[in-house]
Amino acid sequence: MIQSKKALVVDREVTEKALAEIQFSMTGLVDRSTAPKLGKISGGQKFIELLTSSTNVTLCYTDIETNRVEYSQTVKNSSFYEMVNDFIKFLDHNILLNNLSKLKSNSSSISVKISPSKPKYKNNEPISFTAKVSEDSYLYLLLIQNDGEIFSLYPNENQTNNFVKAGETIIIPDKNSGVVFAAGEPFGTDRIKAIASKTKLNLFHTSKIAGSPFSQVEERGDRFTRGIKQVVTGLPASDWNSTEVEITTEP
Repeated sequence: MIQSKKALVVDREVTEKALAEIQFSMTGLVDRSTAPKLGKISGGQKFIELLTSSTNVTLCYTDIETNRVEYSQTVKNSSFYEMVNDFIKFLDHNILLNNLSKLKSNSSSISVKISPSKPKYKNNEPISFTAKVSEDSYLYLLLIQNDGEIFSLYPNENQTNNFVKAGETIIIPDKNSGVVFAAGEPFGTDRIKAIASKTKLNLFHTSKIAGSPFSQVEERGDRFTRGIKQVVTGLPASDWNSTEVEITTEP
């Protein structure tokens, strides 16, 4: 039958999977309104829904517990793969944020504190931070933008020595440098992660941003997360700690 090229032979296992999928689609569980019910049955945490028409395709990503849509985009069929790549970047960023949020030492003698000048900023408003550590430490500050881009704010070109004395207040950016760090696109909620360590760290590959003292982390989220894990596994838990704050930028 195969050699005759007059019949397309389909493996039965594949056919059974297709039939099971069709049967499942008839249960009424494949939409956002019933996602929580499906989640409880399957143990899943997220629900992906793909809706297609002759011209458009829509991808929705929903949290099952809260039923909150975390990602939704509709594009022309010709832009489907661009949308998938954008969604992958979104997932990559979420995994990164999840791992960074969990990054904390529960037995460290070091405490690290970072404070933004205010929690919300309008477009072009200057942003600054103060940071303190309870023990002499090397301090690292990372900006994780809401679009997934990651920047190293400290140390930077104007503040190359990131060894901070206990109780010393560090201001980023340095007021004497004449550099202004201003709010701008992409607007939304960003996170600032501070890591303090008794040992100097070499976590990430960065590239300098032209016209700025800051640099950009080159790794994708999964590689960046592995870099973070080097902190966790490579140092005693008592020798490092971290904290994070959120800031919001608006048009």
